[in-house]
Amino acid sequence: MSDDNIVNLDFDKVPDGQQAMGGLVLGNLTGEDQVNDSLYFITDGRVRIERAENGETTQLAEIGVASIFGEMSFLEKSKISASVIADGHVVVLKIFGVGLDNLIAEDVEFGQRFYRSIAVTLSRRLRTTNNLV
Repeated sequence: MSDDNIVNLDFDKVPDGQQAMGGLVLGNLTGEDQVNDSLYFITDGRVRIERAENGETTQLAEIGVASIFGEMSFLEKSKISASVIADGHVVVLKIFGVGLDNLIAEDVEFGQRFYRSIAVTLSRRLRTTNNLV
């Protein structure tokens, strides 16, 4: 696993207030067009990332343990662009944006590592998505 993976960051520094979303089965964790202010970290299980357009659904990715999602809408403070769906047991840590933003402001080095890991994650996912088209 690369040193750029978000799991290698200082998650012990993440402020209190995160919420475990555990035991979700056959559920829609996030839906398109909802506003998101949090980042999600998978601690157990796998999820599908899908996007619906013109009545058709396209699976963009499948991700598992130590992966994050919600990063695009978290960064831009915008609506979610895809749905995240659990087909089986999954445990997700929801990290509230306010606490994370405060930590980044207080600890510049953490912020640098955090944003670099997000950039690498987005770059890898874009490469994977490019292979779909």
